[in-house]
Amino acid sequence: MKNILIFSIFVLFVIKNTAQTIVRFPQGSVVPDIIDPNVTVTNISFGPGISQTSCTAYVVCDGFDQNSTSEALNDGDYFEFTITPNSGYQIHISTLSVLTTGSNLVGTPLLQRTFYYRKQSQSNFTYINAYQSTSLGSNICSSTSSGSVPPVNVMTNEPITFRMVYYHLIPNNAQGRIGLVTVSGSIFLPVSLSSITASANINHSRISFSTASEINNAGFDIERSADGNDFEKIGWVDGHGTTSEENQYTFIDERTASGLNYYRLRQVDYDGKFVYSEIVSVRFQKDDIHIYPNPATDKIVIDTDKEDHYTILNHMMSPVENGFLDASKEVFISDLRPGMYYIRLSAGNQVIRFVKR
Repeated sequence: MKNILIFSIFVLFVIKNTAQTIVRFPQGSVVPDIIDPNVTVTNISFGPGISQTSCTAYVVCDGFDQNSTSEALNDGDYFEFTITPNSGYQIHISTLSVLTTGSNLVGTPLLQRTFYYRKQSQSNFTYINAYQSTSLGSNICSSTSSGSVPPVNVMTNEPITFRMVYYHLIPNNAQGRIGLVTVSGSIFLPVSLSSITASANINHSRISFSTASEINNAGFDIERSADGNDFEKIGWVDGHGTTSEENQYTFIDERTASGLNYYRLRQVDYDGKFVYSEIVSVRFQKDDIHIYPNPATDKIVIDTDKEDHYTILNHMMSPVENGFLDASKEVFISDLRPGMYYIRLSAGNQVIRFVKR
């Protein structure tokens, strides 16, 4: 087979390791105006215990009818939204900034608010933090808003719902104003694949790839295709779980087909989530020269119409004998030790394997 190689090196994806705005709801809107392209997000929705009104540039909720955080959480005095990372992505949410204020129509006590989150796989909400709103008196629409930034510090690759709960020790006597809502953090793929290459060797393809870091990486399915569209699994390579170190991987495909062979990786997490790599390819051309008998004891015959110089190589691809292929096309090998050898004609790059008994 000729060593015709299509070679591809690329950075597949880059970790976003600095804090950024993942989602933002502007003042007075339940519809986000900033959404990171690697997530989807719902609009803000309100629980059944909240009456929603509005004033210029703000969303106002009034009529809180619960007087404890547990009642408010379960009975509807809240607003919430859900962030869903795209397939294969992890999101690390560091902070949740909600500009909220409370209006105490009867003076004190102040409106209370508490923050929770729940991943899709969780049955209950997880507590983040609690704050007491600043009182704005009776005119909530014309006063300056205050803010809070709860430290969330949660990582997930599944949908996550944030719920902001409001309650008042004297039910129905407070309003809550929602201004700017911002979720900050970082988004990344669990496995940062640095490079992938495919190379044609004498009788196999070598798929080499490396990772810069890994999170919950079970490993890689190696997939091959004849047309670049329909892939089948041909092997598996174990991953390194979670590591920040660079790792090198190699897979040998000994069942290559004539023509182009396409390869891709299917990286699989421990929880079954997966993501595909880019596609690389390598070409093999069908042999037009044959050796017989193979295996052989005393001599081999090269089935070719050319008279040419030849070189015999050992299994380490080091030359062990040179000669000229005459009209008989015979090469005597009785002096060779038993084992695997290769023969190469000088007219081309074609290398053919044979076995000496």
